[in-house]
Amino acid sequence: MAAKANKKDNLRVLREEGTLTARTTVFDQEIEERQVIRVKPFHENARIAHVSVGLGRTINLGNYESARVDVRMDVPCYVEEAGRVYEKVMAVVERRITEKVREVENSTGRESSDLKDLNDIL
Repeated sequence: MAAKANKKDNLRVLREEGTLTARTTVFDQEIEERQVIRVKPFHENARIAHVSVGLGRTINLGNYESARVDVRMDVPCYVEEAGRVYEKVMAVVERRITEKVREVENSTGRESSDLKDLNDIL
């Protein structure tokens, strides 16, 4: 038992981070928000996948002007977890882009009632 404990103590772990980035461009002004996401540490020899999901939307502001909202999330995970992690990441990105689009529409005086959910975006 002691040998296993020592061997376990010598294992190295990799610290990985995920990111959530939201970029909004309105009237040629770009605002980027970046959030670091803590994820569990990975064993040094583990097969690690990176799940990335990005969605964007261009919003017509009238008078030949538009705003752009892009949201991207990158998360490392074990290869075996990639499908499950993708579903969670997609849900977060969908929620965040809907929030950001509503913020832009509200700040520019545009009615957000024409955007009921993400299905109106895609």
